[in-house]
Amino acid sequence: MAKKILYVMVISLMVLTGCSVEVVSDDEVKKEKTFKDKQTYLLNFINKDIEKIANHETKANLALGTVAGANFRSDKELHEMLTNTVLPEYEKAVQATKELDVEMKELEPLVKLLKDSISTYYEGLLLEKEALEKRDMNILEESNAKAEEYFVIINQYHDGMKKLAKKYKIDYEPSFFNKGQ
Repeated sequence: MAKKILYVMVISLMVLTGCSVEVVSDDEVKKEKTFKDKQTYLLNFINKDIEKIANHETKANLALGTVAGANFRSDKELHEMLTNTVLPEYEKAVQATKELDVEMKELEPLVKLLKDSISTYYEGLLLEKEALEKRDMNILEESNAKAEEYFVIINQYHDGMKKLAKKYKIDYEPSFFNKGQ
């Protein structure tokens, strides 16, 4: 009799366990992440996903810096650098933002800001190239406005990331090239 009761209890536990596994969805499991899980996820997001984007952005901006500002020598040289190096590298940054898979609800609005900033800057670069081709100062002004818009958005992103990182006890410092003015 005792064996029969023990057997029924074991079967009942197995049935209950099986039911609970079926009831819990992937979304519910994601919601159940601990502080440490979120901290680890955020660290990986910053150090891997964002670093990949920042690397493309840095390469593009370093290349642009060799022919713009104090290093400007000619429209032709600037156009060639934009066409052959800067835009292709920045396209990689745009693509990397599209590939971001966010598993933390708190990051979603920040990733939207990041995507908006990267695409805005890319649009500005395209306008700069067009302005050079058409020798049109109005288009160049549009390009400059896009650059200013980029800095506003990227600063919002970094402010949000600082707050989120602080919440999860992570030191966060924006990289040099994607830090707003």
